[in-house]
Amino acid sequence: MDKLLDEESQAELLARCLELEAQNWDLRRACEEMDAERERYSDLFDLAPVCYLRLEGGGTILEANQAAETFFGPDAAGFVGQPFIRLIVKEDQDLFYQMHPRLFETGTTLEFELRMIGGDRKVFWAHLLGKSVRNDDGSSECLVALSDISRRKQREEARELTNRFLLLVNQEGDFRVCIAKLVGALREWIGCEAVGIRLRDGEDYPYFETKGFPPEHIKAENRLCSCGEDGTTLRDAAGNPVLECMCGNILQNRFDPARPFFTAHGSFWTNGTSALLASTTEEDRQARTRNRCNGEGYESVALIPMRSSGFVFGLLQFNDRRPDRFSPGLISQLEVLGDNLALVLGRRQAEQAVYDRESRLQTLFEDSPIGISEEDYSAIKARLDKLREAGVSDFRSYFEEHPGEASAMAEMTSVLRMNKRGAEILGAEKTAQVIGDLTRYRTSGSSRAFTERLIAFSEGRTALRAEIPIKVTSGEERILDVALAVSPGYARDLSRVTISYLDITEQRRTLDELRAKNILLENIINTSNDLIFVKDRELRTLICNEAYSRLVGKRPEELAGKTDIENGWDPDHVKGNPAKGLKGYELDDLAVLGGKTVHIVHEEVVSFEGRLYIFDTVKLPLRDPSGGIMGCLGIGRDITALVAANETLSKRQRELGAATSELRKLNAYLIKVREEERRKVAQEIHDELGQKLTAMNLGLYWAAEKVGSGGRHCALRSRDSSSSTGTRSRRCRD
Repeated sequence: MDKLLDEESQAELLARCLELEAQNWDLRRACEEMDAERERYSDLFDLAPVCYLRLEGGGTILEANQAAETFFGPDAAGFVGQPFIRLIVKEDQDLFYQMHPRLFETGTTLEFELRMIGGDRKVFWAHLLGKSVRNDDGSSECLVALSDISRRKQREEARELTNRFLLLVNQEGDFRVCIAKLVGALREWIGCEAVGIRLRDGEDYPYFETKGFPPEHIKAENRLCSCGEDGTTLRDAAGNPVLECMCGNILQNRFDPARPFFTAHGSFWTNGTSALLASTTEEDRQARTRNRCNGEGYESVALIPMRSSGFVFGLLQFNDRRPDRFSPGLISQLEVLGDNLALVLGRRQAEQAVYDRESRLQTLFEDSPIGISEEDYSAIKARLDKLREAGVSDFRSYFEEHPGEASAMAEMTSVLRMNKRGAEILGAEKTAQVIGDLTRYRTSGSSRAFTERLIAFSEGRTALRAEIPIKVTSGEERILDVALAVSPGYARDLSRVTISYLDITEQRRTLDELRAKNILLENIINTSNDLIFVKDRELRTLICNEAYSRLVGKRPEELAGKTDIENGWDPDHVKGNPAKGLKGYELDDLAVLGGKTVHIVHEEVVSFEGRLYIFDTVKLPLRDPSGGIMGCLGIGRDITALVAANETLSKRQRELGAATSELRKLNAYLIKVREEERRKVAQEIHDELGQKLTAMNLGLYWAAEKVGSGGRHCALRSRDSSSSTGTRSRRCRD
């Protein structure tokens, strides 16, 4: 019996052992699965690209996965045991405090976005997803998953900013004011010292608007086109203008994306211009740079193209004297903004161009010095079409036969608008006074002109010009130069016809006076016997009188516009012939065109009949109002008869001179003979008289001696007589 019990006990024990072994196997398998699950969980927790954190109820970090190092740097492991709030940007900590109670509610899943402090103290945007769990001991934990959403936030911010900036540019009003607001907003957003926008203007890209740049910088850097010494724009092999400096590189797509300071999008940026210039060459920088930005102390510089469909509208420029102001993410945002701005700016520029054009046209219309009106002739066009349908083909004859028809059509004219000058010409103070009724300004002459206008319309002509007399408000008759043109696109119904008119009354009076003076001057010139002619700078005859034309045997109008040789003058006399001793008229004409006045005292001219004439000719330059020489004026007086008379007179003078010479010789001979005769007679008289006077003198001397001292007085008288006699004797001898 005991043996049987032992066997049953052993069997039961064996069964229990087998059961326990099975349980142990199940337990080992469960442990292995649990270990595998733990490893999978560990791998999922540690190797996940998302940062996982375990927080205890007070917000202390209990555990962090390996991805935390990617978010917070190699010191992330040291965050365990530290408050989670320390990783949050101060400005967003209040948001975490608000969410904290809800975050640790059991079974609650919560998500929100906030800024956190990552490695190297860089701020990034994080998306926080948290779920609370309750432990076996009743304590609460929160499992937190952090995702870096900085790029998405940048895109959203860029999109938001782009929309904001685009709204600024899209605002109605002056385009320059909108751009000024945009530049101010960009400067405020980025925090740069200086921001500028360059927009295409012709072939250059000057600054359109700037904020923060000194005036000297704007003046020196405003234009980018490179110019030669003569001031002309330099061009490349393709004929495009050469734009200088780094701005020119960006605007003309000269960039190498392999260089760290260029982007694949074609932007330029650097956080240290001094280091860049020291470490690169002009070849590296794709062009010779002016280096003014660096010279003015700007270290951080970014140039962002505004490009759309391959066309560059301009660029955004950001300058700051502080280094390290830009990041790749910011540059990417600015590039997106630049491309979006290019689309809007292109449209706004087109709209502004249309607006400016309309404004200019309106200004030209209102402030034009000539009268302009826009009139509706559609009713007249309809009436002309009906007449044509009725069989009228010759409208000139029709209007002559039905004069009232043209007057009736005149009433159909409707003035749409008129400028101020138009009303002034018609003598009205306001355009409204004219628009209501134009018929009161018409005269018989203007009625005939209106009929011609109707005939022109019937023939399909869309432009007409005529001088029309009108009667202004004061009753005075004036003359207008009227030009009519059908506006493009309105030829079918004539609903828009532009008419311009200029008061030429005074000009007509002046012209009539000038015509009268010209007739008088022409008569004076043609009645003159002197040759008068005018030549242009090509030595073609412009004007000549009849005396000049008679030498050539043609009418003055036949000579106009032709050279001397073309008019029949002897080429030797025109061009000169040294062999014949001829200088040529043309040399004198050229000297006059050079500014000299030429006087030819004795100029030989051969007429078309072969007769030789001699002229005293003066040629002088004709000058225009600015002082430039426009031609040559010549005046020649016929001195042929005078020269012949002078030659006859010279011959008579020579003959008279010869006769005078003979007379002088004869006169000299007669004088000589007379002098010799006079001397001969004087000698004879002297000899005879001298003897008598000598005897008398001796007698008187003797008488004086006889008288002696008692007759002293008589003696003195005798001596005086003797002396006087001697003197007369000598005079006779002489």
